[in-house]
This record gives sequence, structure tokens and C-alpha cells, in this order.
Amino acid sequence: MITSVKWRQIARGLRDRIARGELRPGDPLPSEQELAVRYGVARGTARVALQHLVQTGAAADGSPRRVAHAELLTVHITRTADRTSPGESPTLGADSWLGDMRAAGQEPAHELDVITRQASHELAQRLEVGEDSAVVARRQLRYAGDRPHNEITYWYPAGVARGTPLASPASIIEGALAWLETNRGQMLHEVEITARMPGEDEAGRLLIPGGVPVAVVWRTSRTMAGVPMVTSMAVYPADRVRLALAL
Repeated sequence: MITSVKWRQIARGLRDRIARGELRPGDPLPSEQELAVRYGVARGTARVALQHLVQTGAAADGSPRRVAHAELLTVHITRTADRTSPGESPTLGADSWLGDMRAAGQEPAHELDVITRQASHELAQRLEVGEDSAVVARRQLRYAGDRPHNEITYWYPAGVARGTPLASPASIIEGALAWLETNRGQMLHEVEITARMPGEDEAGRLLIPGGVPVAVVWRTSRTMAGVPMVTSMAVYPADRVRLALAL
């Protein structure tokens, strides 16, 4: 436990120095021996901290290890037919993250959680349901290679998702929004983009260094009659993504 705390402390300290500009892209990181002396730990503990920075994209491997040059991967916030991945269907209700990552030579992956919960005040407003209403959430933590890249959560009124693939933890090949449009008809999509600092949980899941903001994309999809079917929130850390809109 103590060793675990120590290497995380070392990694966090180096990330903070990178965020403050004390260590710039291309600069060498302190050696294992230097960190071991500075923090009073074994070289193996310092090595784990440096390897963690390499694995999460903050450092480049080598001798010495160096601060990585930030690579901003472009994500189009609409999924047009020319930006789909095999099996996906185009929809303006979702981004083209999967196809964009493959086009950039990155191996995409995700972790998917599905839960049912009570609607928060904000979700109740966006979905036009009561705050005591049940909503089904599909949250994806998305990776580019081994590094967390962004996170997106879709919330559906329970009556929309119950008994459908939307309530299942299995992936939906064509995409959840595309499935919904196929089964519920054409939809209108309202998009809202803001920026803020990440919450503590978000920073932990996405390994966001201190001082790095996130872009937040809210999207609410309605039937042509104006009934909300789903609202989603995507969180994109500013140190790894460039958002684009194809018109």
C-alpha cells in the first residue's frame, strides 16, 4: 500500500510540473535514481511511476524518458457516412470517434457500464421527465490504444430503453443512437458545447493532468414530434483532442 501511494505521488508530481510548464515536451524527465533520492524510495518504485507516465501517454520511452509531445487527435462531433467504422451507421446524433481513431492509426477500445438510476435535476430538465423518474445510463470510457481518451454517457428514459439493446451492457454494432433512429424514426439533435475543469472522478478515470480543462458536449435527441428520446454528455480532455464539425 505504501509503495502504491509513493509511485502515484511521484507520477502526480511530475504531471504537475508538466502542467505548469516546468517540464516541456521533449525535456528529459528525472532519472530513476534522482527520483529515488528525492522521494526517499527504492529505484523500483520510481521506475513504476515513470512507466505509468509512458503507458498513459505523458512521457516517451527511451534513455532518458522525455515529456511526450502532445498529439491532438481529431474527433468529428457528427457521424457522417464517410466517417463511419465498419458496421456503424451514420447519424448526426453521435460523434465519429471510432472511425476517427482508426483513421489516425489508433486502436480504439472502450469500457461500457449500463445502470438504471433516478434522474438528476439536469437530466429531468433535458429529458422532460420527473426528477423521481428512472433513467438508463450507458457510459463508455473510450481509449486510444492504452490511453483513456474521452468519456461519453447516454441517458434514456427507462420507458425508451427497457426491453431493448439500449438497456444491455453489450455493444451495439451500428451504434446506440443509430439503433434508436432506426427503431424510433428520424430525430432532431440539439448540441451544446461548454468548457470547464474536470471533476475529481473524471480526472481520475481519464488520467487528466492538473490544470487541463475539458470540453463538454451535451446533445439531446428528439423525435420529429419533439419528444426527447436521449440526452448525452461527452467529456473531451483538452490535452488530447481536437473537436471538428462537418457541415
